[in-house]
Amino acid sequence: ERLLSLDAKAKTGKASQKVTVPEDGAYKLWVRYEYPAFCECRFRVRIEQGGKDVLDAVVGKKDSPRLAFGDPVPKAQHDPSWGPEGLMVEPVSVPALKAGPATIVLEGVEQPQVPGVSANRNVDLLYLTRDTRDEWL
Repeated sequence: ERLLSLDAKAKTGKASQKVTVPEDGAYKLWVRYEYPAFCECRFRVRIEQGGKDVLDAVVGKKDSPRLAFGDPVPKAQHDPSWGPEGLMVEPVSVPALKAGPATIVLEGVEQPQVPGVSANRNVDLLYLTRDTRDEWL
């Protein structure tokens, strides 16, 4: 399912999800989205807590480091010989969250409009974890 779906030209659009943060501390937010190789598919990720933004990041940039299926090294472009798998995960560090309610917000942003480079934004997974050192790798 999609958490956010925006046309390549859309500058607005918003989806949000309320979560309960289990404990104070640093977190990492993994954002999975469709990413055609060498394209721009920018959108904003915010985490609101206590009436303030504790995270405000734009992901999906052409040069953003991300992970691809079968390639555990974060890099901007994954273009294996068999073709890109399409879904990428981009990590975003969240320096400090407090235990309690928070809201994760996805928003459309303006992105470069270049034919064949500007892509639709389709986000299908958010994963908030205390594993800030990527021990799972």
